[in-house]
Amino acid sequence: MASKQLVSQTMMVIFLFMMMNYVSPSRFVIKDAALIDTVCQKTSDPNFCKSTLNSDSRSASADLNGLADIVLQQAEVKALEILARIQRLTKEATDPRIQNGLFACNQLYGPARDKISAAILDLTRDATRAASLASGAALDPVTCEASFRPSPSPLTNENNVFASLAKTASEIINEMVNKKKNHHSHILSTCNQLR
Repeated sequence: MASKQLVSQTMMVIFLFMMMNYVSPSRFVIKDAALIDTVCQKTSDPNFCKSTLNSDSRSASADLNGLADIVLQQAEVKALEILARIQRLTKEATDPRIQNGLFACNQLYGPARDKISAAILDLTRDATRAASLASGAALDPVTCEASFRPSPSPLTNENNVFASLAKTASEIINEMVNKKKNHHSHILSTCNQLR
């Protein structure tokens, strides 16, 4: 009797392990515009989120992970564009305060780009870390912007877009993490009911 119970419990643990590691809740999501609307309503700037995702044709067939990846890729491209703009502005700048601000921003955007690149790689392996990296990258434009004070920043628009992309990516990834946690909790609850 005890042996049968041990086998039953072992099988239950194996089943839970398989379900938690191999079943992704995003596989059960209908991929359409409704997903974009639902996800973006949970971000701090729904209009920016929708505009960003709707500007990429891949969004129409993407699941939650795919939407996060699209925003991260756009943030990575924006970081590279900003770095190139900083290089151009550095060659033209004559005001030492602007030169110092550009130098500071250059020092910030290299690591910001690296954080976004790492978040892209971690998205399927460690989504919690990916969200943290994207959230951290969203802070770098704020520091960049402040480095020009009291002079006006020549990078305000770019800083705002990059910060919004990184923040939106982080929020979408956090939604993905929460859905996965809820899915795993549901599986555990179902298995406990089967006992």
